[in-house]
Amino acid sequence: MTLTRPARPELTHDPLIEALADVVIAEGGRIFLAKDAFLRADQFAALEPRLAAFNRLRDHWDPERRLRSAQSVRLLGDPA
Repeated sequence: MTLTRPARPELTHDPLIEALADVVIAEGGRIFLAKDAFLRADQFAALEPRLAAFNRLRDHWDPERRLRSAQSVRLLGDPA
């Protein structure tokens, strides 16, 4: 029997994963955020050209950041 456990980025600091994400970004690729648990906020900012427009919308409609998730905390700096 194999047990599957969720990825725990705080326990898994793997330079290879970070380097692979950097290669994907440098080559203009995309990362499937629904399955990602390791992308850093600075890597996400480099990956997503529409981030500034998205943040303007968030600032307008949710300035207090009531709508947030573990992913938005990790990638967008939302309060936990």
